[in-house]
Amino acid sequence: MVAKNSKQLDSWVEQFEAWEISLNLLRSSDYAVRYFAANILYTKVRKHWSTLSDVQRSSLFNEVGKTLEEYCLNASNLKTTVAKTCLRRVILAYFNICCHVPTGLAGYLNVSINLLHSSATTSATALSNSVVLGGMQAVTDSMVAAYTNACDQILVSLVMLALVPNELEHLDISRTYSEELTNVCYDSEERLFQL
Repeated sequence: MVAKNSKQLDSWVEQFEAWEISLNLLRSSDYAVRYFAANILYTKVRKHWSTLSDVQRSSLFNEVGKTLEEYCLNASNLKTTVAKTCLRRVILAYFNICCHVPTGLAGYLNVSINLLHSSATTSATALSNSVVLGGMQAVTDSMVAAYTNACDQILVSLVMLALVPNELEHLDISRTYSEELTNVCYDSEERLFQL
């Protein structure tokens, strides 16, 4: 029974309609459903990117980018293993999309570096504000929440950056294009170390 269902699922994923359906499922409130959708998108980007028109590619790039942005804005909700696993799969799908879009990898790296920088600044500000207020030490719930969310966003940024080498190595692209993408990474390296 499981083998039959698995074959049916594999067959369905190969269909063109799986793109739109998986994008819709990515908006579910259930992280298990989101993971399923993100996994489909990741697989389809790796195997079927070339079947999309330029308009569809642009739409997919924007939609998955918005989804990732929502995750980042609500990073403190990513406490369960399923939620974290789902986030990682969305990041993997987005990374692969970015590698197939002109200047996409540079944009991906900028997003992750900007997220790291702004989150580090936010957490430092929250800590400094909690030290002394009116001569008394005070830590408000909003300060703790700001600090916690900033730390969670730092973790999202680090996940985004950590997967780059392995995924870049396993992309099904020409050697020349692989070298171009590697150079984009090197170009971003200096900015990362300036943080």
